[in-house]
Amino acid sequence: MDELRNFLFEKVYRTSATIQQENKITEQLKLTFDYLLNHPDMLPSGLRQQNKSSYLGRAVCDYIAGMTDYFALRLFKQLGF
Repeated sequence: MDELRNFLFEKVYRTSATIQQENKITEQLKLTFDYLLNHPDMLPSGLRQQNKSSYLGRAVCDYIAGMTDYFALRLFKQLGF
């Protein structure tokens, strides 16, 4: 089992291509987070209400966490990044 796990990490999960893609997605999420933090009007109304009683960053984080991959990529492109 350990041998299989090591093989998968070495040959599939942690290749230079997957690490590069991971870094790209991380940067996209950071840019989206910063944008939404500065434009809270783009949040759904329920999260805007939550923001009134708590930290805006938490509301933005919750919004992004609930996104599908497709939706997040589409929003990133719509924001012009």
